[in-house]
Amino acid sequence: MTTYVCDPHPMFADALALALRSRGHTEVVVVAPQDLVRRAAGDPAGPPVVVLDEPALVDDLRVARPDVTVMLLTEQQCADARAAFDDGSVTGLVAKTCDVRSVESALRRVCRGERVLEGYRACEQPVRPDRSPDDLTPREHEVLTLLADGESTSAMAARLGVSVNTVRTHLRTLFQKLGVNTRAKAARIAIDRGLLGAA
Repeated sequence: MTTYVCDPHPMFADALALALRSRGHTEVVVVAPQDLVRRAAGDPAGPPVVVLDEPALVDDLRVARPDVTVMLLTEQQCADARAAFDDGSVTGLVAKTCDVRSVESALRRVCRGERVLEGYRACEQPVRPDRSPDDLTPREHEVLTLLADGESTSAMAARLGVSVNTVRTHLRTLFQKLGVNTRAKAARIAIDRGLLGAA
């Protein structure tokens, strides 16, 4: 499995790639941000794992290569990075303040399909519903149905004719109303309570 390291700072990207290779990741390629989508889309070796600094590239990357696995490695937990993790667009969210051993461990877990939040605080309190699921709007029902069908955020946006950010706003509202913090839990509640197609 090929791992792409993509960061706007070439020296950081080269150093991380070298560290990963020294820890057993033999297929590590440094890719410039402007080349990432094209390279990932045309990779004949199969879907790469991408270690990425910039959340704004995630949606274009997923459109070009829906089967890609993404781990965000960021300096700070910006709203876009956390939203991408919460809505399942990326599998891992790791802080650059972590040491190399922690980053490499997170990457191995992401490669195994685990969701990883490293170096950032997870929600300490259980999420509680803001309102009854009966309060879902027709649009939120549409988003919930697409979510349960396994559609990505980008695919939802295309189907609904809205922006990715609008879909993320709907997802955050849905999670609050349902009292969940992951797509899987939202889909399970939707199925258990008969909410799909209930608008």
